Amino acid sequence: STRRLFSFLGTLMLLLGVISCASYKRQYSKDETNWQEDTTLPEHAPNHTMYLVGDAGNSLTGNKPPVLRYLEGQLHKDSKNRSIRFLGDNIYPSGMPPKEDSINRQLAEYRIEAQLKILDNYQGRPIFIPGNHDWSGWGQGGLEDQEKFVESYLNKKHGVNDKDDWENYFLPDDGCSGPEVIELNDDIVVIVVDSNWWLADLTEEPKLNTGCEARNKESFKFVFENTVRKYRNKNVVIAMHHPLYTYGPHGGGFTAKEHLFPLT
Repeated sequence: STRRLFSFLGTLMLLLGVISCASYKRQYSKDETNWQEDTTLPEHAPNHTMYLVGDAGNSLTGNKPPVLRYLEGQLHKDSKNRSIRFLGDNIYPSGMPPKEDSINRQLAEYRIEAQLKILDNYQGRPIFIPGNHDWSGWGQGGLEDQEKFVESYLNKKHGVNDKDDWENYFLPDDGCSGPEVIELNDDIVVIVVDSNWWLADLTEEPKLNTGCEARNKESFKFVFENTVRKYRNKNVVIAMHHPLYTYGPHGGGFTAKEHLFPLT
């Protein structure tokens, strides 16, 4: 009957909603079900403190975000033993526009400068990594413009005006995939990867891999594996924009409300 049909459909929708709901509880891999978080602090001070900042490129004009104000104070306490990685989405919503687009360019420069200015007196080596928003608007051209802007700002602040002597502060270079290696000290190595390169449709950027060590995903895997193997006796940090795995919407996990009311 019609009543039974509606009852069946209602029950089915309810079950589907429950099954597809994302949990906001802390999630653990099935292979690590017996792992327990160690909340005890070491007795000695850390040899190195690394700050990881992501999605910092949406500053409102005239208002420095609290997290950047906090970082500015922390970085200068002991700059030799502190480093910082900006993990992408450095400029919302669409990366660095060309100079011809003067209004959007001005806003983009303000948003990246809000991050750069906290490094004015910082003597360590910060690294900026691209995210999907840095790629989304102007592709490789916008990414290269952002790289030039960041490296020009930071090198000149360090008194380096000759481009041939510039330090690399935006990695990987030239829209390549990486991996790029930064040896922070004798024990700590950072391997930088552009995860958006891996996720992108490479046919949309025909010049994307020009001059890059990794020309496709197969060659990237070969180079990446060899790089990790080379530093297997070090403390290795792999820095990139996207997580390897997530229970959130970027990994396909949505709450019941988002399934029933997707526009929310």
